[in-house]
Amino acid sequence: MMEMIKDLETVYDLQTCKEISEHGCVSGVAHAHIYYSQTSSYYDRFEDEILGSVIDNMGQNYPACLFVENDYDLVGYKNAMVWNAIESFAYYVVNSHEMLKDLYRDNKEWSSLANCLYKELES
Repeated sequence: MMEMIKDLETVYDLQTCKEISEHGCVSGVAHAHIYYSQTSSYYDRFEDEILGSVIDNMGQNYPACLFVENDYDLVGYKNAMVWNAIESFAYYVVNSHEMLKDLYRDNKEWSSLANCLYKELES
C-alpha cells in the first residue's frame, strides 16, 4: 500500500486533505481524481493497494457493495473505490496531524516538528 500512499502524498497537502475529509471527493476538491478517466486509470495502476485499503477501512464485503451500488458498472465501481481510498488517506493525514498537534500543543517547535513528520511520511 505504500506506493499508492506515496503517490497521494505528492498530490494532496494537509489543507487539501482537510477539505477532502470535510466535503468528500464528490465535491471536486480531490483535483487529480475528478473524472472517470482519472479514477479508472488510478484504479488500474494501484488496484491491489486500493482494494486492500477499502477492505481494511470498510470491511471485506464493502467492495462488493460498491459494485452493486454502481449497478455493476465497472467505471463507476472503480471511481467509488478510488474515492474511498483517497478519503481514507485524507482522514488518516488529518487525524495524524491533529493527534501530533495535541501532543505538542505547548511546544514552540510544533510547526517544525509537523513539517518534519509530513516530510518523513512522504519518503
